[in-house]
Amino acid sequence: MENSAITEEGEKTLYQKDIKTIAKGAGINCFGEIIGTIFAFVFNLILARWLSADYVGLFFLGMCINRFVTDMSVCGFGYGILRYVSIFYQERDIQRTKGAIISGLIIVIPLSILCAIVLYSMSDTISVSFFHKPEVSSVTKIMVFAIPFAAASEVLLSSIQALRIMKYKVYVKRLIIPITQVVIFLILLSLGMQFKSALISYTVSIVLGAFFALYFFRKKFAIFDKKITAIYNFSELAKFSATRLFSQLVIFFCVWTDTFMIGYFMTSKDVGVYNIVCRLILLGTLIFYSFGTIFAPIISSSYYKKDLDSLKRYYAVVTKWAFVLTFPYYLLLILLPDYALNIFGEGYLAGINCLIILSFARIIDVLTGPCGLIITMIGKPLVNLYNELGTFVLNIILNLFLIPKYGIVGAAIATTISVTLINLIRIFEVYTILKIHPYNASYVKHFLSGLVLIGSVISAKHFIFPHCGIPFIAGITLGCLCLYFVVFRLLGLDEEDYIMLNLIRKRVSYGTTEG
Repeated sequence: MENSAITEEGEKTLYQKDIKTIAKGAGINCFGEIIGTIFAFVFNLILARWLSADYVGLFFLGMCINRFVTDMSVCGFGYGILRYVSIFYQERDIQRTKGAIISGLIIVIPLSILCAIVLYSMSDTISVSFFHKPEVSSVTKIMVFAIPFAAASEVLLSSIQALRIMKYKVYVKRLIIPITQVVIFLILLSLGMQFKSALISYTVSIVLGAFFALYFFRKKFAIFDKKITAIYNFSELAKFSATRLFSQLVIFFCVWTDTFMIGYFMTSKDVGVYNIVCRLILLGTLIFYSFGTIFAPIISSSYYKKDLDSLKRYYAVVTKWAFVLTFPYYLLLILLPDYALNIFGEGYLAGINCLIILSFARIIDVLTGPCGLIITMIGKPLVNLYNELGTFVLNIILNLFLIPKYGIVGAAIATTISVTLINLIRIFEVYTILKIHPYNASYVKHFLSGLVLIGSVISAKHFIFPHCGIPFIAGITLGCLCLYFVVFRLLGLDEEDYIMLNLIRKRVSYGTTEG
């Protein structure tokens, strides 16, 4: 009995330690994501307020084309570098580590330059034949200069990540690029430049990001040290990376299909409105994906040890807290869509229905938890690839029918159906394979807290908001949000909830100094 008690106590301590790992890691990742997203949001806000929705749509179409060509030119080498550099560096094989990095750069940089040249030369044809918008060509011809730098940056940052140093990737992607983009944009606007200021700031920020990526990389690895003779592995690296390219493109199109198809069927203004709605939706995904990032190795470890009980508890606590922290945000978007979109200007109020529909999609996404991540981390990435491919095909079919008839609302409906279906399939797959799910009776508290939030916001919207200015409305909304968490707290917390709350509070207070 005594030994059993000791064992249970040890398991409990280990469980709490792993929960702390999840929370601490989520805090570090979330800090970088929040800062980057704030500046990206500021850029989009200035873009939307300063320019019309038509120009915003052209910007996003250009960015969409640019990212597609960048992904094509990288050819999955980001994943290949991450895998092989990590293996060689862990084995202290510096020659093969150097060889893998140089192999990636030798292949990716010339290929990205070639892709950029091809895109530049074909931009008129693409703009007229596919998008039926000749003005897209001038956008593409400016943004195209960022492609080689974005591709090189991807290889360098993947190399740094493979050396188990995450902060530099956060510095470049979440701090340097978003901040310089906003600063350059504001400077050019003050000089009287209009739409081109957005294109130039986007391009220059990526170029600067690439130089910083090289600077940080050289600090941690002597890539130019002639004393280290590189041992190359082109074929092995290329084979692995090529297999990842297809998966990468499927993921890309799952994200950007709506923009491409709205651009094909509808006007630039529709593209602009829809993408501004998507920027609001993406704000709520920060916490969910931050928890998921640090949850990944714990999934793998628990599954390897065949400790399904712990895996189930981790799955439950991550899903629960991601839902607790994001549910009120999406409820507010559903209840106050006009106030949310009016921040960007009256021209974007056409996206109200889209915002409501996509908010429901994200609530379902968060409620089902990181089930896709679990499927990948237990060694079944092909299952996830088939899921994503099925989602992509379904989304295209739905968009083909719905966008011509319902416009951007049709695109939102298509995305919601696709997201709901894929998440239901994934959670069924996780349950079929592992016999686990993340739900328990405590979810009743979340929905009760949500009902309180709904009631308070609806009451405020009808009786208080019509007589108040924007600052007072924001204050009342924040008060309603606080009420949600107060009610949740009064309904009682589980043991894991206290651990997670304490650590989240510590990360908020001390996360910047620790990072």
